[in-house]
Amino acid sequence: MAKFFLPLLLAFAGLLPTGASQAADPFRSAKPASGVLAQPQFLPVGEAYRLRASVQDGRVLLEWDIAPGYYLYRDQFLVKALTGSEARPLAFDLIAGEARRIYDEYYEKELEVFYERVQLRAALPVAAPPPVTLAVTSQGCADAGLCYPPHIQYLEVD
Repeated sequence: MAKFFLPLLLAFAGLLPTGASQAADPFRSAKPASGVLAQPQFLPVGEAYRLRASVQDGRVLLEWDIAPGYYLYRDQFLVKALTGSEARPLAFDLIAGEARRIYDEYYEKELEVFYERVQLRAALPVAAPPPVTLAVTSQGCADAGLCYPPHIQYLEVD
């Protein structure tokens, strides 16, 4: 009995040596924890939504590559040109991306979202000398339940 009781007491006290065999520690499991205690691993926002920009004919093309299991809200895009102390919103067109409708529990309504990829095109301000700094706002969520706050990325374009 003492042979079983001592490892049991040490296990409760957290004093079992790290080299102790599994047989000596009746509470140690060979399997990793699962079920209720397992938490999904979420990507950092910059990895979940990779943004790149290019300029063609006075217009900027903004392209997001969206990681599998993540999406961006259609109504949460905003593009602003920063000139001096002014931030001027730019009109843009959604030019590519497959919009899907989902029921969003937070907003309590159906919304359009983009999976995989989305592209926007915005006219650059003519009066601003190059390079122009853009503040690009987007917001998205993971299917597994995490929603990111609105994310602003700053890009300098010629």
